[in-house]
Amino acid sequence: MKARKLGAALTGIALAGILAGCGGTAVDSQPGAGSPDVGDTAHIFKALPLAGEALVPYNKDKSVQLRQQFELLASEANSAQVQGEGCQDVLRGSFALANLHWPSLAATSTTGKSSAQVFLAPSDKDVATLLGTIRKQAMTCRNATVTFGSHVTKISVKPFAGSACPAGFTQTVTRSGKTQSLDVCFTGKRNALLAVAVADRAQQGMDETLAAYAEDFFAQLGRIYLK
Repeated sequence: MKARKLGAALTGIALAGILAGCGGTAVDSQPGAGSPDVGDTAHIFKALPLAGEALVPYNKDKSVQLRQQFELLASEANSAQVQGEGCQDVLRGSFALANLHWPSLAATSTTGKSSAQVFLAPSDKDVATLLGTIRKQAMTCRNATVTFGSHVTKISVKPFAGSACPAGFTQTVTRSGKTQSLDVCFTGKRNALLAVAVADRAQQGMDETLAAYAEDFFAQLGRIYLK
């Protein structure tokens, strides 16, 4: 389990780790002026199916539990052996991204194959900076092998060729003879960052599908800003 989550954090740039079922660190940053309460985004997730699946927002207790799991994982990350050019630095950086301190709300389908998470940043600039960081990390670490104890996980990352997602990629994870793919799209508008992920679809144009979901989400989010 830990090896799988470390692999997810490595290529999902911590955020995909959250989407795969981890969590985040303590929230200690306030969203920009005029931002809605992050809890008010729950109805948006409920109203917008992702890849044909309804999303169920996490409740507060579940979110706290996942954050605690993620903090434990971060403390143990140094024990993992990571092979792959630039990948060790990406793994370490994955547990220190700014968005992990922003208020957020995640939602997932009952199958666990479709997930999304919104973060509210202190400023628009913070979102733009983070998207650049995630894009750079995905370009830096393309192939990695993560060894944690007796578990070995192989990960490959292929950035989306199109420009629909400012920072998006397909990650493929192989462990114990089983392979899973995850299409991930990160995009932002104003001071909101949205991560959207769909597992095991293996179809063309997923970047456009995920970007279209983000566009619909932001259209509804814009209506509940205070100014």
